[in-house]
Amino acid sequence: MIHWKPAKFYESTEELRNPGIGWYQLHSFRVTDSFDREEERWSVSSSQSLVLVHIHLGEQKNEDLSREELLNIEQILTFFAEEKKDILLRLVYDREGKGIENEPLTFSQVERHIEQLGTVLEQFRAQIYVFQGILVGSWGEMHTSKFLSVEKVKRLEMLLQKYLADNVYRAVRRPVDVRNLCCKSEWEEGKDAHLTCFDDAIFGSDTHMGTFSESDSKEWLQPWCRERELDFLRQLGERAPVGGEVVCPPKEPETIEKMVEELRQMHVSYLNCHHDGKLLEKWKQCRWEKKGIWHGMSGYDYIGRHLGYRFCVRACRVRQEKERAMLTVKIENVGFSPVYEELEVFLVWRTEEGNQGEMVLPWKPSEWRSGETVVETAEIEDRIVSKTCCAWYLGLRRKRDGLPVFFANESDSEGLVYLGTIK
Repeated sequence: MIHWKPAKFYESTEELRNPGIGWYQLHSFRVTDSFDREEERWSVSSSQSLVLVHIHLGEQKNEDLSREELLNIEQILTFFAEEKKDILLRLVYDREGKGIENEPLTFSQVERHIEQLGTVLEQFRAQIYVFQGILVGSWGEMHTSKFLSVEKVKRLEMLLQKYLADNVYRAVRRPVDVRNLCCKSEWEEGKDAHLTCFDDAIFGSDTHMGTFSESDSKEWLQPWCRERELDFLRQLGERAPVGGEVVCPPKEPETIEKMVEELRQMHVSYLNCHHDGKLLEKWKQCRWEKKGIWHGMSGYDYIGRHLGYRFCVRACRVRQEKERAMLTVKIENVGFSPVYEELEVFLVWRTEEGNQGEMVLPWKPSEWRSGETVVETAEIEDRIVSKTCCAWYLGLRRKRDGLPVFFANESDSEGLVYLGTIK
């Protein structure tokens, strides 16, 4: 007969350093400069899992990249991979807001650069989480460029896909740019799930400074109004990571509750921790007023702790069914987004004598949607149940590299949450 003594579960307000989500810092380089890893090391944040790497190609805009310059890029990406950072990568010709002036004279030169860069990009498919933009435009943001016709954008995306495949999410600047790269029927069938959006003007105006249109169109390949584009971003955020930067609006910002509502609707999973400093400072000064464990926390910290996925164990039970033991766990995703990479859920058991083992559970965290609670059940192997007395723990890890993923519950250094004891 099984006797189960469950643990008590509480949601934590701690910041979780989980892969693929959260605040990020910008690290900017020129392709012509030799990379100094020791000089760069001091600026890397140990509390953040993401970095945005800007590599400026402008000085070589009308020339092929040399072997030394390609090696510089390789060394930069190697460094951040060794630091165990997920990389948001943006290769740009312009960082002054003068896109047309600073990009190559010919489209064939842009194509040539991507073909050269492809040999490096292929090596880092596992470390590049999101590739932002298609090189052209002011700040690489796909505006103020002579190379933004639908045909040219599709051509550059096709070249990037050749080297990055579907292993890497590719983010374009506006929702309409996503629609220009995939037909409506394929989108509705869930294809092109590697395409997403980086919004570098969140809250900057009602249209996010041109991310949406002031007017509306019913055409798939035209910009839509704010309401419809936000809904499109919601759909995007259910299948691929959406993020970017916030900008302080010219008028008095909305309340922190209203802004959080919009970030949650967009399923935002990553944001720049320095830009826009004016709005971020306002967030740091205001307080979350709703009742509950978050009451009194700064808006900045509240938002940071909800970027991306945040899984919380709410309840657990074990029951006996004939000769089987069934484990049931209730889990809520309180974060803004789902998780986009494959995670592995596992049960760890530890006996009073110090023996331990684990069992992988057949659950799919990618289906734990933002704002929803799921109830997962699994049959536990006899070899575990037959132990005289042992404690059970629940763990999560990223499948491709074994990196631990922490629940928003009290856990040990490996991220294991105590579920209870079985006799």
